[in-house]
Amino acid sequence: MSDSSWRLFQWFDNDVETQQFKFFTKHRAEFEKKHGKKQVRDKLWYLLNANMRDSVKYNSLRKVDPTLFAEHKTFSNYQQAFSKARSNKSDLTSWNIFLKVAKPYLDRDSIEAYQYNETSWYIYENYKTFQDAVALKQAKTWSEKSLQLLPEEQQYQDTYAHILFELGEVQEAINYEEKALKGAMAKKTDSVKFFTDELERFKKALK
Repeated sequence: MSDSSWRLFQWFDNDVETQQFKFFTKHRAEFEKKHGKKQVRDKLWYLLNANMRDSVKYNSLRKVDPTLFAEHKTFSNYQQAFSKARSNKSDLTSWNIFLKVAKPYLDRDSIEAYQYNETSWYIYENYKTFQDAVALKQAKTWSEKSLQLLPEEQQYQDTYAHILFELGEVQEAINYEEKALKGAMAKKTDSVKFFTDELERFKKALK
């Protein structure tokens, strides 16, 4: 239960068949009390990640924490479907599977802003291939969530602007692209030219 033993187990031991792992699961409540529930949860999540390729070891973790296992399974399905969809962007089946598994994953409470944005931008870039306006509207919702978490992030403002533009909300798209450009200019990022060009393209649609 020492701090040094915990650090060794936390960062370097991913085997779920050892005595150390059995001790950890048996005394989980004590580890949570001493090191915090978040650290223990993060360790279990890390073990799930590390054992994904071994179905026996991976599924053995179900009984350790059924709720966390189900959450990770949703994450795993999303990752696999996203990877497959990106590797074959013209395949309708892969597209539909990706959208199907993305919703339960992104409906969770602990999603990072970049994940909302990454998914939203991917849909924006590819929805025309399948003429899937419904998916674009869903992307708008996810893009809004990324901005709720990080409202001043220029890339997220840019993603939201592009989705709005495709949905015909041109003036609102211009407003968000102007915010993105202003922020990029203040920070002198490499995105200034792209934001400038896109803002001009959006404005031309009003003429």
